[in-house]
Amino acid sequence: MGISSKIKQYFERIKRVSELQKQYKNIDLRSVSNLKKQKITFNSSETPKVSIIIPFYNEENYTWNCLNYLHRNLTSNYSYEIILIDDNSTENCDFSLINGIKIIKNKENLGFLRNINKGIQIAKGEYIYILNNDTEVQQDFLDELFYVFKNFPNVGAVGSKLTNPNGSLQEAGSLFMKDCNIS
Repeated sequence: MGISSKIKQYFERIKRVSELQKQYKNIDLRSVSNLKKQKITFNSSETPKVSIIIPFYNEENYTWNCLNYLHRNLTSNYSYEIILIDDNSTENCDFSLINGIKIIKNKENLGFLRNINKGIQIAKGEYIYILNNDTEVQQDFLDELFYVFKNFPNVGAVGSKLTNPNGSLQEAGSLFMKDCNIS
């Protein structure tokens, strides 16, 4: 790659950062630092259809917020279990007000992928749903995911639509083709 193409890429990046700053400058992000922590009870099942795995490292308020959104938006349509995996947080995270979840505390920091694998080994569900702890699930989120499994043959995985704080689309999945190409 020549020097002129590197310079061109540099200025394209600067332009893109400027565009993103303009796009997001007026977003009113609410803070999770003053999140009200109240007792939550999940109706977890011993024989869940779906295991919801949430790995986290510190950032207790984000995890609380995620659990609040789950509590508001989980329905009785699918039995579930919720597994929190604490990746050896240095903060003292307290989820004692939350009933119906399983908390695994790692003795060492494993990183995201090994945490997910650990959660899958513990999970009892037929399906696995992986959530980042900063996720805010929306109404009918599981219904939409199971719709795909019920209506399309040979589906192995389904991902949720991700939106930015301003509602714009961040990602809406991929399609793996038989020739291993991804679109």
